[in-house]
Amino acid sequence: MIKTNFFINLLKPAGMTSHDAVNCVRKIFSEKKTGHLGTLDPGAVGVLPIAVGSHATRLIEYLQAKIKGYRAEFTLGQISDTDDLYGNITEVNPQIIPTEEDVKTALKEFEGEILQTPPASSAIQINGVRLYKYFRKGIDIEIPKRKIKIYSAKLVKYNYPKVIADIECQEGTYIRSIASDLGKKLNCGGLMSFLVRYKSGQFHISNAFSIEELKLYSKTDKKIFVTISEAMADYPDIMPNEQIIEKVKNGNEFFWKNEENFVNDQLLKILNQDREVIAIGKVSIEDEKTKIKCEKVFL
Repeated sequence: MIKTNFFINLLKPAGMTSHDAVNCVRKIFSEKKTGHLGTLDPGAVGVLPIAVGSHATRLIEYLQAKIKGYRAEFTLGQISDTDDLYGNITEVNPQIIPTEEDVKTALKEFEGEILQTPPASSAIQINGVRLYKYFRKGIDIEIPKRKIKIYSAKLVKYNYPKVIADIECQEGTYIRSIASDLGKKLNCGGLMSFLVRYKSGQFHISNAFSIEELKLYSKTDKKIFVTISEAMADYPDIMPNEQIIEKVKNGNEFFWKNEENFVNDQLLKILNQDREVIAIGKVSIEDEKTKIKCEKVFL
């Protein structure tokens, strides 16, 4: 029996839902408490980090909001009712073929905070019902726009009708909506024809593992487990003394000298003397005194 409470950097294949991927990992490691750090569409491939164990799954809320990175292929001159290849496709005959500069400029306009309309076939809920359920029944419903943030949208290669772009964005961004909106900006129509997620927070495709590799984990010397500390490497940490750790065990707040100059509401890792993560703390500064409040305790 292996020690649980770790993360797996899964390389999800095409044709598999995120839910099915979690089930595969659950069976491989015989651990009921599992969950992913952000849905990846069945047709997409790439990084799907999965938390394994009760402590790891309690950290999903902190990790799934991290920056996601995608390499997307968009096909211009076509539109789809699902904004990708899996819907009903209609050919568009544009009067003008966009130039490479046109595409670069249009992609640049997506950067920053923008309002995005999710695809009609997406899984977001309206009135307690998943959008795709309305879609499958042919029911038209008004879809509210949502504020998202695109950190960068860069053209990698263009050879009409194919556009290859790298997009880094926040959680909740629909890349196929960007494909559709790009086609509208260029007056030629567009859909997403392929998608690879190459990063999700600290997890990168360069060290992701396939399901088949995970099944053979006991026969390999590769490091397939990502520790809680590694998954949260971009969070600062503190290592209090035993007296304070006793307070942490009970979920109590404590004062901190704050030589690190933490700011109000900042999240951090609380470590024991073995540098194991024992809690997640939140900084609270009142009257120039710094308190650390325990948000999650793993003792």
